[in-house]
Amino acid sequence: MEQVFLLYRAEKLKYRHSLSGKLWILFPCLTLLMAYGLAANYGTVDSYNWWYIGILPGFLTLYCCMSQEKEKKIRNQAVLLTAEDLKKAWDAKTLNAVKYVAAANVLLVSCSFLLGNIVMPLLQQEQVIYVSAGQNVLAALVMILASLWQIPLCLWMDRKIGMLPTLAVNMALNTSGCLTAVTGLWMLNPWGILPRIMCPVIGILPNGLTAHPGNTGYIPGITDPASLFIGSFICLALFVILWAATRVWYDRKGRKRCENVCGPFKGRMEETCPYAGFLDSCDSAGFRGSGFSAL
Repeated sequence: MEQVFLLYRAEKLKYRHSLSGKLWILFPCLTLLMAYGLAANYGTVDSYNWWYIGILPGFLTLYCCMSQEKEKKIRNQAVLLTAEDLKKAWDAKTLNAVKYVAAANVLLVSCSFLLGNIVMPLLQQEQVIYVSAGQNVLAALVMILASLWQIPLCLWMDRKIGMLPTLAVNMALNTSGCLTAVTGLWMLNPWGILPRIMCPVIGILPNGLTAHPGNTGYIPGITDPASLFIGSFICLALFVILWAATRVWYDRKGRKRCENVCGPFKGRMEETCPYAGFLDSCDSAGFRGSGFSAL
């Protein structure tokens, strides 16, 4: 646990002054600016709807990809040198992304509540709907929980196919989720769960209309609170499964890389293996010192 904490701090410091470390502020602020600037009376509706339909998935995907760019450029050598257990290194990456996703959601919800319930009414801009403080808290929790499973998935996809394909694929799948969210098949498409379970929380349909009979996209039972519990459970289960599967994959990939690099050093006590002492898979004991110059 101590090593996970140290690796988590390293991840935090690594991107503290980079663009990726500021995305959690930039994306919610842009959402609020567009929502309340373009349609003041619909600011609350649009800020929530635009956020969880497209901007949140885009932010999450972009952060997961950008947070790995430095390591990918040096082929994970820094991680291999510092992490005794690569599973813990993956845990640190995942937890760091969870922190930023949670912070972005809390920032969006807090500012939307202040703007929609206090600032805009003072400016004589009455909102189409008003979201109470309790609804805001619940909305933040739901958006965080229902989006967490995409973190290990996007981290893995970025490693496999790169940033732009990952962004394109995940955004396309999130778009498909908006279509299935208003059908009876919403539970079968993980990308459609968040748009669906936000309906009973704040009363907004995936298309941005209020969840009232007669509005396009409204179907009987779409505001049933039971969907909130079912969807949350599915998302939480997906998060645990994907996290466990990807951390095993990352560990195996790192060990294979280490064995390929360290193989020539095995049995040569006078040489220096750059990964010795850091990974169990590198069993050339006693090699220390020359770093990557030996590669």
